Amino acid sequence: MKQKKPEPVDEAALERAALAYLNRFDSTVSNLKSVLLERVRRSDADAPRRAELERHISALLERYQSSRLLDDERFAKNVAEGLRARGASHRAIERKLRAKGVDASVLDAVLGAESNAKAELDAARRYVARRLKSRPNDASDRRGRARLLAALARQGYGYDVARAAIGGPAADEEEF
Repeated sequence: MKQKKPEPVDEAALERAALAYLNRFDSTVSNLKSVLLERVRRSDADAPRRAELERHISALLERYQSSRLLDDERFAKNVAEGLRARGASHRAIERKLRAKGVDASVLDAVLGAESNAKAELDAARRYVARRLKSRPNDASDRRGRARLLAALARQGYGYDVARAAIGGPAADEEEF
């Protein structure tokens, strides 16, 4: 199989690539920077030209941030809301946002406001309800509840929250 010839990369091509990426995906500054740097790395540019392109990427990112085209806080809020609605735990949301390059101060601002026990329990219950749609017998016997408890633990929920989310008399009477 033939290898593709490296694409020539210039400032205009980087800007087109950045806008095309942002047109398809919401992104963090860190994530977009890594996408653009990878494009420069794959190019046939020499070291001085790469340094020049990296400076252009930094300027481009600053411009996009000042125009709010790139906004880590908005990104974090949107991702956190979406994951929370699907039943993700606080830890799972934090892990996902850290992987996308969201800064710790933004994480504290976004997740600190919504990290309460009721929200965590509600999300765990949503996860249980979603899981029980495909495995309805899991709530009816001891082994099934143990599987649910294990699934909740893998999702990042603490034992007390997981046990409360499973609910029913078994959560109070049975020892897992």
